[in-house]
Amino acid sequence: MQRDKIIENLEQLAPPILTDMDNIGLIVDGKNEIEVIGVTLDFSMNAIKKAIEKKCDLLIVHHGPEFKEDKENEYIKKKLQLAKENDLSVFRMHLNLDFVKNGLMDSFCKLIGLKGRPEIVVYKNTKIKGGVYLAKDNLTLDDLIEGIKHLNPKSIRIAGVKKGVYRKIAVTTGAGFIPEFLDQLKPDVFISGELTQEAIRTAEDLGITLIEVTHYLESKALEIFSNKLKGILPLKIEFIDLGDSLEVVK
Repeated sequence: MQRDKIIENLEQLAPPILTDMDNIGLIVDGKNEIEVIGVTLDFSMNAIKKAIEKKCDLLIVHHGPEFKEDKENEYIKKKLQLAKENDLSVFRMHLNLDFVKNGLMDSFCKLIGLKGRPEIVVYKNTKIKGGVYLAKDNLTLDDLIEGIKHLNPKSIRIAGVKKGVYRKIAVTTGAGFIPEFLDQLKPDVFISGELTQEAIRTAEDLGITLIEVTHYLESKALEIFSNKLKGILPLKIEFIDLGDSLEVVK
């Protein structure tokens, strides 16, 4: 299948118009005739090597060079060069895949047992629909933790102000603890992947509980997307999961 036709399908699934603040699209111009597609969370050296080992012609990555100038970073150059030398096309789908209906955020809510709906938030003076999902429920902290635990995260960290019952639950994938989002939405609890000190202090100020579930858990939602591709594209789809090397020392 021609790469341009595949990209057309991918952009119908998650339109680039959903975000104008992200470097999405083709980041390595390799093969045009595609037989095997790899899907992976991170644009890492190991992911590229695994895609080459699996004879992928196109690798879809969620993370990768965030800005066009990142391609001048020496380590990123090495990864781009490895893909190029092996004629591996690399296509990045990031925030557009997060925000779209039935995308990563929607899937992640379902995985932890919440019925979330896309909320509009403002980030860097831009309105974003789907940047955060909100669920209305009546859950305890133990209920929320139980839903998260069945995804087997290496760690779950809690910060901010604990409450007895959580009715307004905000969820976003990855590095989503944005202080502006906490202030705009004022949820009872905010679930995301990577805590920051600024977010912790903001949550303490606003009386919000934060639950960190690790950035790697995005991979669980990405696997659902990978399986969806199998029903859309008449090609071999390889989901490349490198696991999580995080280790918690008590």
